[in-house]
Amino acid sequence: EISMKWQDVRIHYPDSWLLLEATKAESLNGKRVIHQVSVIDEFDSSSNAWHTYADWQQKHRDREFFVYHTSNKEIEIRESVRIGIRPTGVYVEN
Repeated sequence: EISMKWQDVRIHYPDSWLLLEATKAESLNGKRVIHQVSVIDEFDSSSNAWHTYADWQQKHRDREFFVYHTSNKEIEIRESVRIGIRPTGVYVEN
């Protein structure tokens, strides 16, 4: 898995749903700023991408995955903290 900037990913995977891993990221003003990503897999539909995301997230809880479409010029992710049955943590909301 090669780490790339989002602009490069968009060139290599036009009009695609992708399962991505954030390899370089930071939290800033309630947003997750993604500097570099690795492409895990490419999909024709968001539903297939989200099913695979769930599997990867379950198996690799210490890594930061998300699903995004390459039609988006920038990666924009808000952070939210949720408290409940699951441990408190950062969850991605598109």
